[in-house]
Amino acid sequence: LSPGDCLVLYTDALIEACNPSGQQLTEEGLVRFLSETSPSGPQDLGLALLRRVQEWRGDGAREDDETVIVIRHNGGGAPPMTARQALKSMAKMIGL
Repeated sequence: LSPGDCLVLYTDALIEACNPSGQQLTEEGLVRFLSETSPSGPQDLGLALLRRVQEWRGDGAREDDETVIVIRHNGGGAPPMTARQALKSMAKMIGL
């Protein structure tokens, strides 16, 4: 991933959600929803996606659990390790 990229993980309930006509959303529909969304952050993206799926479904009931996990690469590297943390890490690696 490059800085700013998002990884979206979801359960099959989202792509299998049916509109009032019985048509499933599908992966293509989910990708379309994602491309039409311009959130300010990962949490907003997940909430917007769930909202769009609910709009697609209309008054129909959820038939399965819906889960969305959004991970965004923030571009920052790992914080520098202190000498104490490095020694502790090495001790764990050699079984001390």
